[in-house]
Amino acid sequence: MLTAPVKGRQLARGWQPADLVRLVQRRYGARHGRVTIDVIAAQMRAYAPATVDERWEAQLGDLGATVWWERDDRYPATLAEREGLTRAE
Repeated sequence: MLTAPVKGRQLARGWQPADLVRLVQRRYGARHGRVTIDVIAAQMRAYAPATVDERWEAQLGDLGATVWWERDDRYPATLAEREGLTRAE
C-alpha cells in the first residue's frame, strides 16, 4: 500500500492508532479513515502479538483494525467493492 510508509513513520514517532485515524478522518473523511485503519492492521502483522502494548491492542480492537481482505495485491479492488465504488470514483 502506498500510504503504509507514511503511516508507519507517524506511528513510530509516538502517535497512537486512534489519534492517527481521528486526524485522517477529520482532514480527509470517513473513507480515508477506514483505509488508515486497514493500513495499521496490515502493518501490525509484522509484530508478534506478545510484543504489542496492551493499550495499542485495545485501540486496535476499538477501531476494528483487522485484515479483512484475503490478498494484499487485491486490496484496492476488494476495498472498492466494499466501499461500493466504481472505476470512475
